[in-house]
Amino acid sequence: MFIADLQNFIRYNGSNSANIKTAVSWLASTDLESLATGRYEIDGDNVFAMVSQYATKPVEEGKYEYHKKYIDLQYLTRGSEKVYVVDSSTVHLAEPFDDTHDFVLGSSESPAHCIVLGNGLLILLDPKDAHMPCIDCEKTHCQVTKVVVKIAVR
Repeated sequence: MFIADLQNFIRYNGSNSANIKTAVSWLASTDLESLATGRYEIDGDNVFAMVSQYATKPVEEGKYEYHKKYIDLQYLTRGSEKVYVVDSSTVHLAEPFDDTHDFVLGSSESPAHCIVLGNGLLILLDPKDAHMPCIDCEKTHCQVTKVVVKIAVR
């Protein structure tokens, strides 16, 4: 897990990953706030982005998710939400891992890190980082627009 504001992440070049460098370059050259919902091709299946809009939900309705093939870079362009993060080895799976969609849901009793996204922060989530996104910051729901850049692990 790596947390930074967008400008510091754009300056980040300490990665040996060409895919992370491609993601950083795309972030630096894109007007993220003007993107419509949908998928954006950056470098085929190596790096792509998905933009979604939704209302946050109570933590009781959340599920942990994790991926094996992709790193998630999550950035909100509107709103704020909590993201809980635990080690993926602690997640009790609700169903078998879906290799086609690189996705699984589950629950965990482990203590979680709680990150509040918004105000220009982003989070980079490694496959070992099971995460429960889309959670209310307060007792009311918040409308969110989120850019998730999927970065292939190589």
